[in-house]
Amino acid sequence: MLAAFHRGQRLRSSVALAASLLVYFAISLSQHAYGWLTLLNFSLIKAVPFPSKLVPSHDLVIYLKMYARSAWWLIGSAHFVIYLIAGYLLVVFRSAVYTRELHARELFAIPMGFVVIHWLLYPSYEYRQFVLPASLTLVWTLSSLRSIAARLR
Repeated sequence: MLAAFHRGQRLRSSVALAASLLVYFAISLSQHAYGWLTLLNFSLIKAVPFPSKLVPSHDLVIYLKMYARSAWWLIGSAHFVIYLIAGYLLVVFRSAVYTRELHARELFAIPMGFVVIHWLLYPSYEYRQFVLPASLTLVWTLSSLRSIAARLR
């Protein structure tokens, strides 16, 4: 939706975003969902088998420790090297990477945006959740390196 919005299809992407949010809230209300904070506490902080009996913590230090631990896992993962090289290419060879293709920014921004948003909403870096964005970022990085090498010849 963000890529379509960026390309100028603002009405279409806004309608799609509104429809997806409407469906999400309709399902959450009809199924009596626990809420984001309760699910975060249930899955990452406390191992209470019944989320309905769980009272979310209001201590900010617990959440900061959770994000710090997850950031440490992210930095220690094999995917981090891919993100680091892609970020380096984006910073150092920005003009060569952006002029290479018509949608080079979107091809990089969509998987990386997924990683950032997913990690902020659910701070647990498990490989199975991030294999696809890391693979897409690696493909983008390799094609960018090929383009940069062709320009240097």
